[in-house]
Amino acid sequence: MFSTMNKVEFGEWVRQQRSHRKWTQADLARESGLYRSLINNIENGVSESAPKTLSALAKAFGYEAQYLFELTEILPAKTKLSPARQKLLNMSNDLPESDIELATSLLEQRQEYYKKNPGAKPAK
Repeated sequence: MFSTMNKVEFGEWVRQQRSHRKWTQADLARESGLYRSLINNIENGVSESAPKTLSALAKAFGYEAQYLFELTEILPAKTKLSPARQKLLNMSNDLPESDIELATSLLEQRQEYYKKNPGAKPAK
């Protein structure tokens, strides 16, 4: 089930997401509706997560379930992203909405520039 991320890596990801929110395992259990002992097992790489568990974690963390299904390769990613695009996506997960809106605005400006200047070379 975990070919993109193994159980230990996924457990660390869950721990990081929880810590970023300054939640205890009990807080995550309350937010997700999962048992604290299951969260502990996931974070320690003892348990793999069933789709229902991934859905509960995704909802608690504010992600679409699809994202966690792709992360753990229960479902294949919709498209293969370049390393730069994957880095941008990963970085956006930890940013506040206001920063994402700012970055989106900048990208929209660049997109508009390239539409108006089809021969322009991308910045390096």
